[in-house]
Amino acid sequence: MITFLTVVHHRDLPLLMLQAKSMDQFVDRKIVSKILVVINDQKEHRLRLELERILPNYGSLSGIVSVLSGDDVLAKGWAGLHGLKSRYINRLQVHRHRGWRGNNGYRIQQAIKLAAGRISPTEQIVILDAKNLFVSPVCETDFFDPENKPLTSFQPVVEGIHKDWLDESLKVLSINKSKMNIFETTKFVTPFSVTKEILNSVCREVEAKNGALEVMFASRKRPSEFMLINAWAIENFGGVRNIFGQERRRHVGYWPDGGNERFLELLNAMVDPNTLTVSVHYKALQHLSKQDRDGFALALEKKKLGSREEVISLLNDADCRSSKT
Repeated sequence: MITFLTVVHHRDLPLLMLQAKSMDQFVDRKIVSKILVVINDQKEHRLRLELERILPNYGSLSGIVSVLSGDDVLAKGWAGLHGLKSRYINRLQVHRHRGWRGNNGYRIQQAIKLAAGRISPTEQIVILDAKNLFVSPVCETDFFDPENKPLTSFQPVVEGIHKDWLDESLKVLSINKSKMNIFETTKFVTPFSVTKEILNSVCREVEAKNGALEVMFASRKRPSEFMLINAWAIENFGGVRNIFGQERRRHVGYWPDGGNERFLELLNAMVDPNTLTVSVHYKALQHLSKQDRDGFALALEKKKLGSREEVISLLNDADCRSSKT
């Protein structure tokens, strides 16, 4: 069975509500052990109250949803120098950022995702962002093969953030890149399927060399959670294809730099039965015209995620929240 995990900030709530509706509509209760929603927000109590109000949107799955704090995932071993440093960092940043304990929300959500194995009751884990919406029925084999290999897509290493994240991740794990020819990695977007064993192994190695995850991600080091998994797999298994398999379903996303052609591709993908999820990044919402939002809302209405008016209201709310952060 699968544990789904989503890390949320208060700006994510409207999209999380749509995700909850999509999981109720398309995720079979028989394949899910737990849905974990982890709060990554400085004003945790306020967000927890808001989350409690939207739990009914998970429908038949609402009974297996648990809302957790970042404290439930991180800060497990505050002792000695690393513990003092962690406390210092958290207090120092409390007035600068709006994530868990005042940390940079974007950076700390990566630490929470990487530490998901600590809180998952199952070996199979699927990491989500609030923007990931299911648009067709989900099977366990969409994320894991019969041998329990997590399924993903593979892509060549290209210049830019992809290569930078990989290089930084290799450095964090003290891996000598000059001795390797690394041509490809897994994708580095959600949904991201992985096992508890993989995550726990990566966390142990990262913390053995860098101290607590929350300290490392609050430092000047710039790995990413998914490229750390790749670096670990390359070092220990000779390549990512030895522990990951090829996914067969489509996951289509729209990003701030996507343009009109990419958005039309997303709309067309929603009528393809092989498309499992679609995602619109919260920063991309401001680039959508009224006509685009209407089209997206109508497509989600056809998927029974709410009326067109309800969906537009949630998209507008998400756009408004993102402009204030």
